[in-house]
Amino acid sequence: MKEYSITFFPVGNGDTSLIRLSDGTTLIVDCHIKENGLYDVFSHLLEVLNYKNGIPYTDVFVLTHPHDDHVHGFQNTFYTGDPTKYSKNDKEKSLILIDELWFAPRIFNDDGDEIPEDAKVFKREAERRISLYKSGNEACSLPGNRIHLIGATDNIDCSGLDEICTIPGQSLNLKDDCRLFIFAPVKKDSDDDSIGPNNTSIVMQARFDVDGEEEAVRIFLGGDAESPVWQRIVNRNKDQNLIWDLLLAPHHCSWTFFNDSGDEPLDEILHLLDQKRENAQVVVSSKPIKDNDDNPPSYKAKKQYLKAVGENNLVCTGEKPSEDKPEPVYFIFSKTGPVPRKFSKSNQKATIAAISNAVSTPRTYG
Repeated sequence: MKEYSITFFPVGNGDTSLIRLSDGTTLIVDCHIKENGLYDVFSHLLEVLNYKNGIPYTDVFVLTHPHDDHVHGFQNTFYTGDPTKYSKNDKEKSLILIDELWFAPRIFNDDGDEIPEDAKVFKREAERRISLYKSGNEACSLPGNRIHLIGATDNIDCSGLDEICTIPGQSLNLKDDCRLFIFAPVKKDSDDDSIGPNNTSIVMQARFDVDGEEEAVRIFLGGDAESPVWQRIVNRNKDQNLIWDLLLAPHHCSWTFFNDSGDEPLDEILHLLDQKRENAQVVVSSKPIKDNDDNPPSYKAKKQYLKAVGENNLVCTGEKPSEDKPEPVYFIFSKTGPVPRKFSKSNQKATIAAISNAVSTPRTYG
């Protein structure tokens, strides 16, 4: 049996994360994959993902919001279209099949000219799967065709999807010992065109039971959501709901997490950081953080995170182990919380081979 783990890839100011469950199920959150990046994320994924009939696949891909730093490289990394038409050419390109596609409603609100090309490709794939679902075709439940909507909306394009929609305040069960609690987006963020796409991000907390310890690990993932979203989350939830072990710094260590319109950190944001458990860690997915005026990553924001977790518990993907040759930031999960480890593809590859036959039928989650 494999351990739970999460990998944060060094992709500059952007997000690409991989969660692996104990049975080998994989969930990729966002995509910022460049051919000439400092780290070859695509090759890494091809080494560690499961294969079925020689085709690499992920059980779930989540797009938190349709900005380029979260969807760049999607069309060159993932297969889109009818999975039965996955061709020899697709196989030669090693395109990754997505069994189940998760997304927030806002992608259907923005005009096509307002979103990057990769987001347009993602949107077309979401529309294909939605059409198949609404048609009642039984193929909609097969791997490569499944969808799940995350967030509340009145958008007509998303009507009829209630049975495959999870709204804030609800949880998605990946397994009996793994749940994703959804905090955002709420209906106003999804449907009000005056609200910027950052604040339409999916905000969720992955919660894992490990070795009999209930919710031994909690991980906050919030895309590029800014302070108004997090203020609302804090004000609408009891502290018990906000406890965390790992926080992926929103918007790549941007100051907008602490305050989107002022120079002092908001009380609600500081309160959220205070809900950390012992040895909690902040991961910053960004280029190296310098003492300059960049935002993101913001040096001022980094100092606030350091106040919360300390020097040894903040890691920037663009700096570890060095700025010239960054490597993935990797944690395995124990009953006492997440444990940082030096990532070894060869070790994980051996473990994956041992479980690949057991993970032959990807599931529908809900």
